[in-house]
Amino acid sequence: MTMQTKTGDQLDATLTIKESGKVVFHARSKGLNEQYGQGLKLLLDNLAKLNATITDVSICSGPALKLYTDDERRVQLKTHRYLGPVESHREKGYHRDGEVDGYPQILREVPCLELLRKSIQRGQRYAATEPYKTCRNTTRRILISFDCRIKDPVKLFARLGGVNKES
Repeated sequence: MTMQTKTGDQLDATLTIKESGKVVFHARSKGLNEQYGQGLKLLLDNLAKLNATITDVSICSGPALKLYTDDERRVQLKTHRYLGPVESHREKGYHRDGEVDGYPQILREVPCLELLRKSIQRGQRYAATEPYKTCRNTTRRILISFDCRIKDPVKLFARLGGVNKES
């Protein structure tokens, strides 16, 4: 499905709901999914409205699935900064220097979803690559696993901003 904003504008960003709690966000390539960043931000915004918790993000391209283990394909979340006093965030897993590492990410508690989006994209550089090398691609095909209150894929489709391609 493609993504649609609140105002009805269609984004050139595609995702597939695999099952309840799993969404594949498709890679950007020449002429396809050109609005990857905007689409990922919209997806995070919509998941936050559902009080979702992201439990994992991993690279799920064909070659990555064949060549790398689950741990090697996992996107590491780092350097996402919050705004606010350190004391109020310590118990939520936020480090003193303002960084958030790892999973789960309770989206309603993430102060800035745009910085989380950037962290997910930056983390793609280091996932499913050879040790001590980085990939320059920050718009890869990813599997986002999450928990939320909506289990029905049809309802989830609508709430995540989905539009059938035939539309």
